[in-house]
Amino acid sequence: MSLYVAPKQSIISAANTQNGTTLTTADVAFGVPNAAPSDVVTTTGKNSQVRLTGNGTTWSGTVVVNYNRLNLADITTLTSGTLKVAALTSTMEVLNYLNYFYGMVLTSDDIVDEPVTLNGSGAGTVTLHAKAGSLGWIGEVTLNLVKGDAIVDYAVTDLSLSGINYPTNQSTKGQAPLVLYPYDYTAQFSVLNTIAKNYMVGGTSDTVATGLRDAINVPITNVNYK
Repeated sequence: MSLYVAPKQSIISAANTQNGTTLTTADVAFGVPNAAPSDVVTTTGKNSQVRLTGNGTTWSGTVVVNYNRLNLADITTLTSGTLKVAALTSTMEVLNYLNYFYGMVLTSDDIVDEPVTLNGSGAGTVTLHAKAGSLGWIGEVTLNLVKGDAIVDYAVTDLSLSGINYPTNQSTKGQAPLVLYPYDYTAQFSVLNTIAKNYMVGGTSDTVATGLRDAINVPITNVNYK
């Protein structure tokens, strides 16, 4: 789940808040952002500018918006400069880990796609460079990469795993319903718990069979969770 807002939505939301408008990202076209002139930085405290142009249907005209793009170096505040990753070969894969584990919304529009090389222990370093045209980011950051787990959402691309059968009604495999269904085995436990120690050793075959039969035949309660 993303904790941060995509740059376009962030800019539009700020514009609506300050102007009492109801713009959406579909109402305008975003130009290429640029570093704000020094006088704008001094007077507004904003480091970037971008031109918004109405789509000609719901809005018309154009306006230059002053805003702050974030510096990639600030990512170390979240990650402490270290990121756990599985085998990867490019900065685009690094984005997956930042987005998944830290709720970011980095895309290929924000970061330069560059190769990443890990050592034999699955560790290394990577420097992420912001693209000049990124709406949300400037600068660069170097992260230490250490061996970690793969992200299932990205690692498993085939969601139809026909080779893994659901284990039910099979004598040689575990029964999935016993694990997955919310069964309450309190009644079975109560019956089996009355069997004394060494019951299987000291009892006759008929007695053992009867005791186990009674336990097995106790109705199973299906628990309904609310």
